[in-house]
Amino acid sequence: MSEGAERTIGLALDEEQPDPVHAWPQDARERGDFYHRPRVFPDGVRQWRDALVGKIAENPARFPAIPRNSSSDKKRTLIDDGLARLREITRIVELLYGTPGVGTAPDKLAKPALPVGGHAGRVLVRLGVFSELGVDLEGLDRKQLQALLPDLVPPPLQRSLHANLDVHGRNVCKTIAPDCPSCDLRNFCRTYRRAQVAAARSSKAPRIIDLFCGAGGLSEGFSRAGFQVVAAADLDPTALRTLALNHPSVPPEGLLGGDIRELDRRLFGKLVGRRRLDVLAGAPPCQGFSSAGFRSKSTRNGYRAIGDERNYLFEWLVGSALELQPRLFLMENVPGMKSARQQDVSFLDAAARRLQAGGYVTTLWQLNSAAFGVPQERTRCFLVAAAPDVELPAQPPEEYQNTRTAFDVDALPPVNLTEAIFDLPPLEAGRGTAVARRQSAVTDGDVRLRRYLSKFHLRERSKLIYNHYARYQNEQDLELYALLQPGEDSVHAIERYGRADLMRYRRDVFDDKYFRLRGDRPSKTIVSHLAKDGNGYIHPTQTRGITPREAARLQSFRDRYAFCGSPTDQWSQIGNAVPPVMAEKIARSFLVALRRG
Repeated sequence: MSEGAERTIGLALDEEQPDPVHAWPQDARERGDFYHRPRVFPDGVRQWRDALVGKIAENPARFPAIPRNSSSDKKRTLIDDGLARLREITRIVELLYGTPGVGTAPDKLAKPALPVGGHAGRVLVRLGVFSELGVDLEGLDRKQLQALLPDLVPPPLQRSLHANLDVHGRNVCKTIAPDCPSCDLRNFCRTYRRAQVAAARSSKAPRIIDLFCGAGGLSEGFSRAGFQVVAAADLDPTALRTLALNHPSVPPEGLLGGDIRELDRRLFGKLVGRRRLDVLAGAPPCQGFSSAGFRSKSTRNGYRAIGDERNYLFEWLVGSALELQPRLFLMENVPGMKSARQQDVSFLDAAARRLQAGGYVTTLWQLNSAAFGVPQERTRCFLVAAAPDVELPAQPPEEYQNTRTAFDVDALPPVNLTEAIFDLPPLEAGRGTAVARRQSAVTDGDVRLRRYLSKFHLRERSKLIYNHYARYQNEQDLELYALLQPGEDSVHAIERYGRADLMRYRRDVFDDKYFRLRGDRPSKTIVSHLAKDGNGYIHPTQTRGITPREAARLQSFRDRYAFCGSPTDQWSQIGNAVPPVMAEKIARSFLVALRRG
């Protein structure tokens, strides 16, 4: 597809409706943020926040989630968590319904513009405004809501929420039979999330605990296959927020943040209940074993894998398996874990031997995601273990273990990068936002959707697109980007085009620091280092790096899967994730083994 043809995509949907004026315009520094604490406060919000801090101190019983001895700064931090959610709700309904946000001047703070009755009031109650503070609006009468809601909704957002939630309440969040499946606010909705947790607790679906869960690639794949995630743990609170947002059926007490080595494993038993845990899975940090990371770090400072503390976190994962005794066990890591050694035993072999000593039968799969239909060359090792009373899951077919170049010549070629991202709106460097109204001229019947986007239901029916923004690039980088053809890298820039003057990095360390992706092949591996540098992932036809949403497509995340935090957070989460489509195929093989066991 030519660049000119790509630029025609995105011009058809609701062209007559301009983007709304946001009640809380985001600062330029927040352009890529999603569900992130505000960095800049408009007029009226800072005063409102200080007033709420005072109200919490005066009447702590109304805000039971806030410790009574917490400082004013701690209260502001918790308020900002609630503001982050409320701001995203406001931004989304403004995009959906287009009613301009009308702020309230500071001198009118005493005259709230948010009626508590009618459709808007009902939706606010269901959403659970500031549930982060322990506020529960359900069961309150109109008078009680009239007294409380103005304290919980900052004045600049009140008129916008009233107008747009009124439309939302009439058309989607109806009094009777709300249309939750089509609701773009459902993952932010306290009522919906409670219903999902309740349904999961009564479900007889096999259960999984996901340790080192990150943004939830493994959880997403196993959920698609029919598993219920009962607990997920990670050190990164923003990654855990992403998983929580996109997996509303995971109970709040099952979302465990902090150093995983400090968690009490008995808590997992309480979350599983009387039933035996079906699967314990985890993807401990792989940067210490990564060939790319090793190449960079060893060049700079003589890095050695055995000295990296992160490389021993797998021991806690294996120890958890021996204590919890799940029926099946899964650990994902890069192939480097198989070659890195301590005392002539690889880290991967050490993990397998410990599981075997505990009575488990183990096997090792080395799989390439491109063979599963994921448009990305990503080879990973999976250590699989089964308890003595359970059959080992069947090893994936042989073709799943080969690289793309070894595929049967008579088979269909692997899904390529263009098939994954061709329908996304074109962008220039430095443009786009973390959430926008979806614009695409591509219809559901387009044949280009069939092999990937439609097959795996990635391009869902939603009027919004998340995390689709292109990072800013300086003129020197953009000149180099435009010079390179798909498949060309830094060496071509120097040797073929004679433009060594455009190179900003040491050429004796990386010869592929700049690389223009090919649209006719699967992408190279999406890595977390994209958080720091996107020069190695130049769009095949547009003069910019790929966006987080394009990377998420290449990782096989559905479009509704929104990544939280700053741009750096989002890139790290996407790069560290297990591709959900790949995880789903593995999960289905686990299901077969569990049913036979």
